[in-house]
Amino acid sequence: MGLLSALVLAVWTGPAKGQRPTNGRGIYQEQLRVELDKQQAAAREIGLDAGGWLSFGLFHYDDILGQDHTLRQYQLRLWASYTLSGVHNFYVRGLTGYDDWNSGDNPSGGRGDDYEDPDVERAWYRFDYSRLIRNQTGQDPRLGFSVEVGRNFHEIGTGLVLALPLDAVRITGHLGDWQLTALLAKTIEKTPNIDDSPAVSTHMKRCFYGGEVRSPGFDRHEPFVYYLCQSDHTEEWSEEWFQEYNYDSSYL
Repeated sequence: MGLLSALVLAVWTGPAKGQRPTNGRGIYQEQLRVELDKQQAAAREIGLDAGGWLSFGLFHYDDILGQDHTLRQYQLRLWASYTLSGVHNFYVRGLTGYDDWNSGDNPSGGRGDDYEDPDVERAWYRFDYSRLIRNQTGQDPRLGFSVEVGRNFHEIGTGLVLALPLDAVRITGHLGDWQLTALLAKTIEKTPNIDDSPAVSTHMKRCFYGGEVRSPGFDRHEPFVYYLCQSDHTEEWSEEWFQEYNYDSSYL
């Protein structure tokens, strides 16, 4: 069982006219996500491991009216992982937090401070067929794959069309030097919407399916092609009878 670890980060976002709080906080959260996801379940033969991180962010910004706001954000993440022979891998990570605003600075009003209810941030199981064959024969199969089911962060292509935490089934395989990926996923409902219309801005329900083929066998180049289809099933929190917010799309 690994020892509990703590990661403490601080960010100062200086005053900037017209800056929305989600901009600086969004950049901070993305940087933090990258660092945390790098430390997901380690590739070990067998074992149970666990730990946690405490992160701290300090934000100071001016809103569109020129009024300054100060936020101290605390987040606690606890995680556990289990792996068996490198073939069966389990990982879960929970998140809770506290937003400490200066008096009167919380843009949502209320009593000023916000508690973040405990939530499951990551939870997945991965079966690695390639590792299974390697354990049995000592050689990598020419055609290998792994299957992951659960909640994790997923990207397609360079991340331009899709880079989100999703509840998904993802199959990743290889045939010689070719890397193949298939994805079937849906958004976590309380994820902020890419559409910032008031009726749908705080939530979305979108389904994705698609695939990607990559060839990493070139020096300094990695050509790839992907197809992604997105179907929007978000329910509007509004009584606007003549306004539709659904947006379906496909990308190649």
